[in-house]
Amino acid sequence: MTITDRPQAGWIVMHLTGELYYGTVELFWDHLQALLASGLRRIALELSALTFCDSSGMACFIRAHRAIRPAGGQLILLRPTVYLQRRLTIAGLDAFVPSVQELSGPEGPTEPEALAGPGVPA
Repeated sequence: MTITDRPQAGWIVMHLTGELYYGTVELFWDHLQALLASGLRRIALELSALTFCDSSGMACFIRAHRAIRPAGGQLILLRPTVYLQRRLTIAGLDAFVPSVQELSGPEGPTEPEALAGPGVPA
């Protein structure tokens, strides 16, 4: 897995490419911890190039949410694939971390509801 960062509309976008699974979750976590240690609190995980995500990867999303929220921050999932969004919905993770297609300005994402697709409730 590779991770790159870029600022966008008041957020830091972490672009994840490849597979997020038990063998790569530490890379993800270490990267996120470095962003948090630098004082960044508005993080969007760009997931359109994530080709695989197992349960340990999905658990990282919850762990990240729990690390960011008490510090007054916000975590969103940006452009998850339909397959990943379905898994997030089935697992109930969409109740904790919103999924959006686009970012807006500093006030928040432009789409408060989860990405809808075939068989995926909005």
